[in-house]
Amino acid sequence: MNPALSVLLPVFNNAQYLGAALDSVCAQTFRDWELLIVDDHSSDASRNIAEEFAQRDARLKVIGNTRTKGVAGALNTGLDAARGDFIARMDADDLCRPTRFAEQLAFLEKHPELCMCGTAVQTFGAEKRARHYPTDAEKLRAFTLFNCPFAHPTVLWRRAWFEREPLRYDEAAYPEDYEFWSRVVTHFPAANLARVLLRYRVHATSSTGAGWQRMDAQSARISGALLARLGLTASDDELQLHRHIAQGRSDCTREFLARAEAWLARVATANAASHWSTPDAFHAVACDLWFALCMHSTQLGGAVVRTYAASPFAARDRTRAAHLALLALSVVKNLIRPAAARAGAASCAC
Repeated sequence: MNPALSVLLPVFNNAQYLGAALDSVCAQTFRDWELLIVDDHSSDASRNIAEEFAQRDARLKVIGNTRTKGVAGALNTGLDAARGDFIARMDADDLCRPTRFAEQLAFLEKHPELCMCGTAVQTFGAEKRARHYPTDAEKLRAFTLFNCPFAHPTVLWRRAWFEREPLRYDEAAYPEDYEFWSRVVTHFPAANLARVLLRYRVHATSSTGAGWQRMDAQSARISGALLARLGLTASDDELQLHRHIAQGRSDCTREFLARAEAWLARVATANAASHWSTPDAFHAVACDLWFALCMHSTQLGGAVVRTYAASPFAARDRTRAAHLALLALSVVKNLIRPAAARAGAASCAC
């Protein structure tokens, strides 16, 4: 008899953390699953650890790639072997909350119109904070125009829906998750649970070096392909601006904020004309992005508060008041810090 859920866990040279990740899956309150551990031709003890766990629990199955295929290739290997009606992702260095599968499956049962769902995560290791993703299907589609809409190891989807298309990971793509979801959301509605159901390990080198620069450039291209679906063809400079907006990267000039606001307006127009997401959903996403840009530009002083408030992408109602207060507070802090530094230097000189 086939299990209800197939869990795909690729591993490559992750022996240090694999045991804890497997323990967190085995501790799930929902029990009707198989765990497909795809060893992507590891050279450390990862394969041995996986096989030891499989000997203790028949629900665990180890699949070995004869060559290293990368995350996307390992996941496709797992998809070929999966038997469950639902597919879930898991990484070899993360930790599931015990109720993760039960809560996600209950959510999809309650929402038959949705194909899949992810969850919020709590990062640990080199970073310690909660990361939340859009919970509404329309806002998630709008968000995908700018950023990856899921924490990859949290997703759980209906297998039959994906096989209808069919949808598979592109083994040449990087980042493979953003590229994959950029295609998935064109076919199916999806959402995220607001609850933190996974602890996501962040390594010290996760966001540094040439790898990050390559991912940044590829992410801009993925966003560009989505914008093209809206009828908006972006130049290389516009894609770079789009990526800076998506990441909240500002060069702290009024000119940059003016360009960013104008670009958001162009994307909003294209979104409305193409019916990619509802105008309200896009506005909510654009408001968050605009606020982040302004918060990273408070060195401009009080002008940034006025610039934020005058924009059509300023938040509404109580959120607007909170954003204005936070911007004003950040401006004041920027003014106080140099003054305090000068006072300290004068004191030392005496």
